[in-house]
Amino acid sequence: MILQLPPVAFTVVGAIIALRQPANRIGWVCLGLGLLLSAPTDAYGSYGRETGSAPLPGAEFVTWLNNWTWLPAVGSVGTFLLLLFPEGRLLSPRWRVVAWASAAIIALVTLYPGALASAP
Repeated sequence: MILQLPPVAFTVVGAIIALRQPANRIGWVCLGLGLLLSAPTDAYGSYGRETGSAPLPGAEFVTWLNNWTWLPAVGSVGTFLLLLFPEGRLLSPRWRVVAWASAAIIALVTLYPGALASAP
């Protein structure tokens, strides 16, 4: 039950910010994070295994998706929320390099989990 709190909190806070100030990117980032960390997808994917009944349609795909979507969510919390805080914009255009590099590293680690570990 406690593991469902962060996705719900991110989704609610993101929805409130996005509805009141659509130009503020923090609301959209929080909303996306809440959906990436979504607990209902985890419950949907594991329902058949827990009840012993036949798995729901697409449960294997949902489980696979849920196994790797936490990585970009956690990476985004640590970078983009800090980079965009408090106004929803980068502090200056020079911070775009940091944002793009962070996005590239998050994508690399998400797509190739051992890529950074095997680097010399």
